[in-house]
Amino acid sequence: FSLLDSISTLTKYSVITTHLLLLLSCSNCGALWSVDAWLARNQQRTSCLPAVFPVWPRRLLQLLVGIVYFGAAITKMNTPTFLSGDQLQLWMLTHINFRHPLGEWLSLYPVLLKSMAYVTIVWEMTFVFLVWRGMWRPWVLAIGVIFHFMTTLTLGLFIFPMTCYCSYLAFIDEEDLLWTRHQLRNWIRGSSWFPQQAWTTVVESCSRWIGDAARWRQPALAAFPAVAVIVTGSGVGIEHWLDPYGVRRPEGPHELRPLTPEFAARLLSPPEPIRDKDKFFAIDTGTILVGDLLADRRRVYRHGEKMIAQCHLIPPHEDMWIECKILDGGNRLIDRAGNIAVRESFRLNFEYAVTAAMEPGDYTLLFETGGREVLRKRITVVGDKPTVAAN
Repeated sequence: FSLLDSISTLTKYSVITTHLLLLLSCSNCGALWSVDAWLARNQQRTSCLPAVFPVWPRRLLQLLVGIVYFGAAITKMNTPTFLSGDQLQLWMLTHINFRHPLGEWLSLYPVLLKSMAYVTIVWEMTFVFLVWRGMWRPWVLAIGVIFHFMTTLTLGLFIFPMTCYCSYLAFIDEEDLLWTRHQLRNWIRGSSWFPQQAWTTVVESCSRWIGDAARWRQPALAAFPAVAVIVTGSGVGIEHWLDPYGVRRPEGPHELRPLTPEFAARLLSPPEPIRDKDKFFAIDTGTILVGDLLADRRRVYRHGEKMIAQCHLIPPHEDMWIECKILDGGNRLIDRAGNIAVRESFRLNFEYAVTAAMEPGDYTLLFETGGREVLRKRITVVGDKPTVAAN
């Protein structure tokens, strides 16, 4: 179950869940909600709560969650690409986990991603210190719920948020449940749209129809295995009908095909040099820098403005000399600038002043490395044409 978010044999989810289950096995977690506890209460015909048990297993669960977050924060602090937002940006552009609706859109705002990275580290560092008691606990847990929900919308994670939500239950007290139930009842009673009278009528009708619960005990014991057999058989039948693995295809089941000698030789050959276009990710243009990140994206400029052309790179790459040329509509060179991109860099900025020497029209930014063209970006300059005064 914990491997559904990742193509591997072991993930952090499986490690966390196995530790949670280990700690739960040391506790009396089945004293209230388990099936055997429910059957025992029915046999004794009592609804009283079980006795009080030692709290140390629950404290270990809470410490496990807090230490996991604290360790994750330490790892992120020692990962420069996370602090810069580049790791989040590249991850949001992929769909390696599941499809997500917001990742690609948020990747267009690197300043926001960098801010989110720092907020995440602060929250993970302080979680274990603030989540125990007092006014901070509901806020810290609420931030955690929102944080993991956003990982579903931006990274396509489903199993890991569910694992964390289940672990958050270790921080819920009996008083929290009573308060929530009280607030929910008051909200239902005071709600104008909730059909209170109709709900009461339905509950009373169901109670009269059910009658004494004792007379349902023997039929329920027989119905449970029958329902289990029906559900299992239905699942097997549906899987046989859908044939998700192609076992009963008209052309036969899927088979492993032998590799051609040419393809096998390519796999065993020395690695090929990285192409120039594989070292470049994208070109963005704007006017405002926040740190080394472009805060706005623009393609249209006016005379007197400053244009910033930001070249995004994909490590690993060697130290490179990158040149940016501005070409007019007739492919004539207007301006050029060059800079060195060291092997650790993710981006390189070029600044140009949009002067009156650039007539209104379309221009092309041409990026080269080693004298070879890699990328082009089109921009537009608008405004009045410069006038020449006659003597």
